[in-house]
Amino acid sequence: MKQLLITALMLCIAARPVIAQQPPALDRAEAFAADGKYSQARAALAQWWNAHKTPKPADGPQVARALLLRARLTMHPDTAERDYLRIVLEHPSSPQTPEALLRLGQHFLARGDTQRARTYLHRLASDYPGSSQRATALTFLARADSAKPEKSPPAREAMREPAPKRKRAEIADLQPTAIAPQQTAERDSFVPRQPPRSAPVTTKGAGAYALQSGAFRLQTGAVDLAARLRKAGYDARVVSAGGELRLVRIGQFATTKDAVAVAKRIRADGFAAVVVDDVAREKAVHR
Repeated sequence: MKQLLITALMLCIAARPVIAQQPPALDRAEAFAADGKYSQARAALAQWWNAHKTPKPADGPQVARALLLRARLTMHPDTAERDYLRIVLEHPSSPQTPEALLRLGQHFLARGDTQRARTYLHRLASDYPGSSQRATALTFLARADSAKPEKSPPAREAMREPAPKRKRAEIADLQPTAIAPQQTAERDSFVPRQPPRSAPVTTKGAGAYALQSGAFRLQTGAVDLAARLRKAGYDARVVSAGGELRLVRIGQFATTKDAVAVAKRIRADGFAAVVVDDVAREKAVHR
């Protein structure tokens, strides 16, 4: 019996270096995807999400990586659109944001929504001048300027990278990121698709929660979005929250339930709206 315990202990000690050498799940997922092993990539990515069901603020950079990889691997353009939008809204300073903006521009251009395509492509070109994606964005921006929306083809594969003979398998229902479970950027449109359908909404009040409709490096983009939101009847403001980004926010709410109720109306009017919980950190930004 003693000999068996010693042998088991030695095996555990011998196995430790092998376990320690196992690459992190996201690294493995990216490596599998680069090799065209998409099933293995999805499995590794699902493993990462399962271990980060409630991401911490420090996980932000990894969350942006995971969202970008999930968008690349999904078989469904709508899923990819949501993940790219979340990168743009929730992680605007991440290295993944320029690619997300480019993909959104390509996606909406393929759908014939040239107005929204120009919005994302122009933001990439202006807010991220040093990005390697900028030249491509300018090319697609020129196409958007000359495109005829009514004759543009429907979007099918613009949101995804091409891949050889993928299986028609559903990607796992992965967990959302961070601040509140209600954060879902279903439609991030900095230009409303239609006139507001709801009556003007007053959302001023006291509370720890607010709705964020955009995050910009440049003041001009934030001011423009805030003006459109005010025109639609929302008390939009431009603030900072401890960083250099200009955040466009609406209202203050005591509970996430109250915030989500208004978020649905904002999205119905063609704007983005995600719940944030750092109202106490806000500082007014003046032009």
